[in-house]
Amino acid sequence: MYRDEAQALGVSWQAARQRPNVEQEIPKLQHIVDLADPLILHMTVAAWKQLSGFQHGLMYAIVGGSAVSREFEIPGGALVRVTMRDQDFGIAMQQAALMQLWAVDTYVARTITQSS
Repeated sequence: MYRDEAQALGVSWQAARQRPNVEQEIPKLQHIVDLADPLILHMTVAAWKQLSGFQHGLMYAIVGGSAVSREFEIPGGALVRVTMRDQDFGIAMQQAALMQLWAVDTYVARTITQSS
């Protein structure tokens, strides 16, 4: 089934099976292209990196999107509580939903163009 869809779109099966590089694909979303605003492009890529960092437990994302409070000092270090800020996570999720919507719109537009 997927091979037939790839063929109908003029995409090789090998290319269709490759995992996308989201950072490279975001600038190709039709809404990003239409807006032609570098700020929107960079903010969208940054939001994706933040969410990906949350998902994969990367420290830059966790610290950047968290409320950090120091509990108390201990010899040789400190105990730190890291709690994700709801507002930051909510904004990131809204941006992710927008990216998914744009991706579906771009896919539909490409499909219609290819099949016409």
